[in-house]
Amino acid sequence: MKLTKLLALVLVIALAVCAFAACGGNDTEQPQTNLDGVNPDTGDNSNVNTDGVDPTPVITELGKDTLVMGTNAEFEPFEYRENDEIVGYDVDTAKAIADFVGMDFSVEDMAFDSLITALNSGQIDMVVAGMSVTDERLEQVNFSNPYYRAAQVIIVPKEGATVASSADLAGKKIGVQEGTTGDIYVEENVENADLNRFKKAVDAAIDLANGRLDAVVLDEQPALRIVAQNDALTVLDEALTEEEYAIAVRKDNPELLSAINACLDDLAETGKTDELLTKYGLNVEDAE
Repeated sequence: MKLTKLLALVLVIALAVCAFAACGGNDTEQPQTNLDGVNPDTGDNSNVNTDGVDPTPVITELGKDTLVMGTNAEFEPFEYRENDEIVGYDVDTAKAIADFVGMDFSVEDMAFDSLITALNSGQIDMVVAGMSVTDERLEQVNFSNPYYRAAQVIIVPKEGATVASSADLAGKKIGVQEGTTGDIYVEENVENADLNRFKKAVDAAIDLANGRLDAVVLDEQPALRIVAQNDALTVLDEALTEEEYAIAVRKDNPELLSAINACLDDLAETGKTDELLTKYGLNVEDAE
């Protein structure tokens, strides 16, 4: 009788030990977290980065640990080459996003009109290229919250210009950067335009300065930078459009899109957005 009771006691203790071990779980299992990166059961946030964001969903979604930015480095001050390095407001913002989700970072430079194709083919993970949100693009990609307000403007020669306003563009030889909203604007709004498309906006400006074009239609900030480096050109004081720049991602990357928006909010709230705008000579009031 005593032996039976002793065996029963040993069995109870063994079962209790096993149950305790099972509750411990697998040490490599990732904890469940809420939107703030906190485990709702324990309050623990040991799996999140310093910004309170769990990088696991983005890394899992992309299947890698390097975030690839696609851009066209011919768009100063947003993206351009300096000492053989791609720099600019968009580049610094993209690096901040990579840090925010705990990923490595790289940049792919390509023609502007090939960026969305590269994005949807998986060559790049996000387009950060001063890209304006349009209905046509929204059919192909998802956009982040806007981060900068922009406009298309007209560049003309200082001397002997044949274009003084948008009303004079009809029938003129106009240069644009291929695939941009300037290209779209001229094609859709300028009657009988002799439209000349360039891969690089600076090449259009060179043709304008050499008398081969009557005008160039381009985004305001890059236009101002081009004119600042060419005394023969000037920008007309007329905005042709009202636009918003945003970051494009594939439609099957909701975790990345959410992280980008969270990072943009964080940059604005901490004052880092204003710091970057000032660094690159951009208008603080034009930031979203």
